[in-house]
Amino acid sequence: AFVSYRMSDVHYIFHGLGKDASKGQIERSLSNFQFFADNPDAWIGDGLKGDQRMRYAMDWGNSKVPEHKFKLVEEVIKNYDLDGLELDFMRHTIRFNPTRTDKDARVKIMTDFVARVRKTLDEKAKDSGKHIWLCLRIPGYRDSFDEAGVDIKALSAAGVDMFNLSNYYLCDMQMEIGEIRALAPDKAFYAEIHFVNANGPFENGHLQQKRAEPAQMRTIAHMAYARGAQGVSFFNFPYHRGTFDKSIAPSHSQDPQTLPPFEIFKELKDPAFLAAQPQYYAVGKTYNTPRHTGRPFHKTPALNQTETIKLDMAPPTDGWKRVGKLRIQALGDLKTAKFKVSCNGKALQGHPDVSPLHEEIYEVAKGSPEQYRAFILPAGLLKDGTNSFEITQTSGEPAQLFFMDIALP
Repeated sequence: AFVSYRMSDVHYIFHGLGKDASKGQIERSLSNFQFFADNPDAWIGDGLKGDQRMRYAMDWGNSKVPEHKFKLVEEVIKNYDLDGLELDFMRHTIRFNPTRTDKDARVKIMTDFVARVRKTLDEKAKDSGKHIWLCLRIPGYRDSFDEAGVDIKALSAAGVDMFNLSNYYLCDMQMEIGEIRALAPDKAFYAEIHFVNANGPFENGHLQQKRAEPAQMRTIAHMAYARGAQGVSFFNFPYHRGTFDKSIAPSHSQDPQTLPPFEIFKELKDPAFLAAQPQYYAVGKTYNTPRHTGRPFHKTPALNQTETIKLDMAPPTDGWKRVGKLRIQALGDLKTAKFKVSCNGKALQGHPDVSPLHEEIYEVAKGSPEQYRAFILPAGLLKDGTNSFEITQTSGEPAQLFFMDIALP
């Protein structure tokens, strides 16, 4: 068995504390967390960008925090028979006050911590006679490494066996799998799959998150193998059913018939099978966590302002042969709005049929036909590698897009 241990879980902040909670309300609530209550000098404090509740996360720049975390991890290692241990750098991504540490300090703190864990695993292995694998769950983008204290080469030298590349909470087909793997080609890499792929509209006050379809999961896995990964991993997979949090999973998405596609597991182990399947690429609006430059659909462009989306794509076994379809989806009814879309600089022809080319199982954030525009995508425009898709609204009220998919039968 593998145990995954979170390096900075801040659910103690999220639960029951809205963004408008007062300083006193927050500190009274968090006083139930003993280490937090006893060590106010180890709170992250002022100096953060974004959600100011995160000032109540624990600052790894204070030596008390990594020492506290190490003791917890050490207890797990010593008391349980492990095949492997994952240190989760993504729950949550806030670990440092940026005004108190620089890049080099953050890298040293995290690398030293990992080396210490590796040493403890090896000491345990002397007794058990088996190697205990060490995995890190880290951001899937290189420009997110500095804030996280991630240096792939240094962490590899410290004894990491495998890296699990993640986008925190939603599927992300733009992760830099090949580029990151090149930093440590002798290590194993995995691409993470989530239960949702886009933050859609709000309905009755609840965020609608578009569910990841099996066809998309096959394509994510195909791309991972094509870029040198050893496989894929899953996070929050059972949440296809819904969660306890109504703001994430409103009641109509908790239908017990809407089950996670468990049958997909066997398929995703077979690179040859995946390379022969129809492809379904999807790009959605995600959280900007961890911070990454250029996440799509985070702004509403003005008319005639182009949003460019880069997407790494790999052909199937026999190449792209048939005409595909590209669709874009807005948060609301597009009415008379018109769009121009191009692929690698070539204009695409619009198509009146906005229905999907693949089977859609899940209804959450599926929306109505009036929220979509569709375009014909000739196979000959695509290339193995980074493809560029340019989206420009030319008329109508400026619309906020949140999703783009590409079906290649």
